[in-house]
Amino acid sequence: MHKQIQVTHLFVKYDTALSNSSRVYLKDSSLKTYSQEFQTIFQNKDRFGYNERLVIDMGDACANTSIDDIELWNNYLAMSPAMMSQPSIALVKRGGRCRQWSEKITTVQRLSDTYRLKITAAMIYDDIAYNDTTLIQERTDNTSYPQWMSDHLPSNRNISLMKPENTIDPGTTFIAVYFVPYAYMDFLNRTYLQKNFQRNGTMQTYTQLTFFLYEDHFNTPNAPADSFVSDQSDDFHDDDIDGKPTYFVYFVAGAAVVVLVLVIFHWCRAARRTIARDSNPGHNLLLNDQQTTQHLMPFMDLHTLCPITTYGQTSMTNTACAICLDDFKDDFFVRVLPCRHGYCTACIDVWLTKKSSLCPICKYDCRSALSAKEEHQDIV
Repeated sequence: MHKQIQVTHLFVKYDTALSNSSRVYLKDSSLKTYSQEFQTIFQNKDRFGYNERLVIDMGDACANTSIDDIELWNNYLAMSPAMMSQPSIALVKRGGRCRQWSEKITTVQRLSDTYRLKITAAMIYDDIAYNDTTLIQERTDNTSYPQWMSDHLPSNRNISLMKPENTIDPGTTFIAVYFVPYAYMDFLNRTYLQKNFQRNGTMQTYTQLTFFLYEDHFNTPNAPADSFVSDQSDDFHDDDIDGKPTYFVYFVAGAAVVVLVLVIFHWCRAARRTIARDSNPGHNLLLNDQQTTQHLMPFMDLHTLCPITTYGQTSMTNTACAICLDDFKDDFFVRVLPCRHGYCTACIDVWLTKKSSLCPICKYDCRSALSAKEEHQDIV
């Protein structure tokens, strides 16, 4: 699809005495522009939403462009506190001393990284003027969308057909990249950029551009607003640049639906089991009693398994009761389990007869020792 792009431009003023904490938007200067020739070369993070960037002129951005050139083209304010505190968009001329766009973007990224210019996007503007280029400009409070007389761009203005120049590699491109017609850059030069960097006392004026990407298709007089219009640039953007073909999106969506169905199925089955269990409380109580009883020991069997003695008259592997955490003294009454772990009689009696037949420390099942002892007595 040929994604619709809206560019909003306005002036921003900074008080140089207060550095980057003094940003003031001049809302009366706000204006939005549409053009069918606005094209996305690489979305990068702009696909996630809103962006605000100050304009920085990078000339033709060829390999021999230096920071001194950038300073000269930007009234020696390219490295001002305001510019370096706010993300910027580089204005890059098509053609010039080099033709390949990959060289231009590499230069922009290199200078931005070296001098911390915070450039997060580049706008390549055409160096060829066409008389039939259409720009539609509206106030930012106007929510209408433009209509175009044609569904497709001329082949000489379609970025997907500019292969000798459009050599941008998504793997080495870390900024958003757009292409705009010469007419739009001419408009900026005659209006906003004329006042860019103007100074009034300590107040400095900058131009800010904001790109909005819409999934909507361009409306034409013969096509409804929700119709799908495709051209060669659609494949270029969606598959070549993003690397995510449409069928992959369908696969992910289908997998999500399958997982959701399985979750709902298991939830319903668990709910039915809960209802069935709750509808027969007598059976549940009996089952719980049986399970609990199977893991307890009768009180009378304790004397057979581990008779009461004092700590000073016996030996055990621990020196404190693991239930109440009291240290043993010689006159403490204790029971020593077959696993040689000892406990206070008050603690272990309640544990074995009310809670579990397992040793609290090593989980030894005392019932097995009791059964073995009873079998030995029967043989004797």
